[in-house]
Amino acid sequence: MFLKRGIFFFTRTKKEMVRHAKKWVELFEKVIGRKPSPEEFQAGKESGFDFKQIKTIAGGLVDSEKVVEEKIKVTIPEETDSGLVSKQWAEDFERTYGRKPSPEEFLQAKVQGFVLEDSMGKLESTTPMSSTEILVSSSDSDKAHKKTKKLSKKKLIFSILFVLLALSLGATYFYFQRTTGIEVTAKEFVAEVDKKDYRQVAERLSTDTDKWTKEDAKLFVSHLEEQGIDVKVALDQVLESATQEPVKDQAGNLLLGLEKTGKLFGIFSQYRVVAYPIQVQVETNLNEAKLTTANNKVVALKKDAKTDLGAFHFINRELTLEAKTDVGTVSTKLQIDPRQAQNNQLLLKLNSEKENWKSNFQNKW
Repeated sequence: MFLKRGIFFFTRTKKEMVRHAKKWVELFEKVIGRKPSPEEFQAGKESGFDFKQIKTIAGGLVDSEKVVEEKIKVTIPEETDSGLVSKQWAEDFERTYGRKPSPEEFLQAKVQGFVLEDSMGKLESTTPMSSTEILVSSSDSDKAHKKTKKLSKKKLIFSILFVLLALSLGATYFYFQRTTGIEVTAKEFVAEVDKKDYRQVAERLSTDTDKWTKEDAKLFVSHLEEQGIDVKVALDQVLESATQEPVKDQAGNLLLGLEKTGKLFGIFSQYRVVAYPIQVQVETNLNEAKLTTANNKVVALKKDAKTDLGAFHFINRELTLEAKTDVGTVSTKLQIDPRQAQNNQLLLKLNSEKENWKSNFQNKW
């Protein structure tokens, strides 16, 4: 019966129903001079809260007001058959909701045949409430809906950001895997040598304290080729070695290798190509001898002792020697020849020797 009478409400939204009910209650109070009783509110609801029915509803229930009040005051009527049903319903209600039913809930349940679930479900929608209670209920529902919607939106945003971050990190990891590492370093150096890009080779061999020129790089590659060393094959052997042992020549000189320099972001290992130098010493019996290197560095030589000149690139290098002799100051050019080095050590001996010249003169007279 309730559904048939309540079809009107399903054509309106929840908010419209609340506003219309509120206006009906306010108008009832103005016209009749009091608030509607629960029965009047229920009758108004069944009429679709028709404003024209207010006086009819109020007038029709005046005579039975006392009877209604008496019924409301009765909490659980004791009857024979129906009394047992109502008592059982009241006990079920109290167990379920943790309180005793109100008079309005009892009357509503009675109309519905004391069915607990139906009566409570209908009661929540049919029991008259004040306009303030109706608005609060609607407001709370709207707030809960908005809060849920807001949380869902935040969750979606965080999910999208997480996916984008994961993709970014994956792309970064893939990029540095392709651009760092010992294999990548070796491959790039071989490609530069094959293209005879000696400027790039020099830049790769240079460090903060040891700078290579384009000409130095060209001479170094030429020396490797003269020794029958193929750069690609040699570096492949370094990669295959468990300890990445450097390339050596037959005299035991370390020539070329791959050296770890650190880690990028603490994850990606970085390497550089290393060209090992020659340690040069000079031994001489000349007085006040001095050598001038290619970079115009002048080194005074000790007489009858060894003098360390330092480290030189494993290439031919020209030096200028000046010294005093019995015939005066002499100056000459010397060559550092890496082919004479052993175990990356080279000793130059610069000694003067006296030679006696004999000549026979024949008398033609």
